[in-house]
Amino acid sequence: MPPDVTATAVAPALATVPALDPVPVPWLHLTMTGVGFTDEVSGAALAAVAEPVFAAWKRFGAVELVIEDVLVARESVMLTPAASGWLCELVETQRTAVDTVLGDRTWGIFWPHIALAYAHAAAPAAPIVALLRQALASQPEWITARPTLTLLRLGRDERVYTWEVVESRSSR
Repeated sequence: MPPDVTATAVAPALATVPALDPVPVPWLHLTMTGVGFTDEVSGAALAAVAEPVFAAWKRFGAVELVIEDVLVARESVMLTPAASGWLCELVETQRTAVDTVLGDRTWGIFWPHIALAYAHAAAPAAPIVALLRQALASQPEWITARPTLTLLRLGRDERVYTWEVVESRSSR
């Protein structure tokens, strides 16, 4: 089952929690590597970062995300896929491209996740977990997805990330 089916199943329950903003299905995304603010990265630099990443993407073929858990955290409720070999290699390719073109950065631990809701205030976790258990009871145990690699202009103007696609490639 793909993440959008799960997101649709849990959104009504998450919407009952005043501190949470469920992520609409069109804005579901696996967070990867930031390049920089649009006013700080030239089009040429962006293209130079994107080229090796999209070239590497071709090597992976028909990859699939396997999502194992739902996590209730301080900032969001999220799906957490396994950090598979291809996914870790892709994020390393992205980070190397950014460092090469824009200068070395300090990168944190790669922690893949797909946010189902963002928190805009504190809320106790136990009631959210109970709501999720009920909403997920009829869902399959495993969630899988064939990802699309997307270079985008990201914004978060209305308490949800939205974007404009610059370039995109599906897995085969």
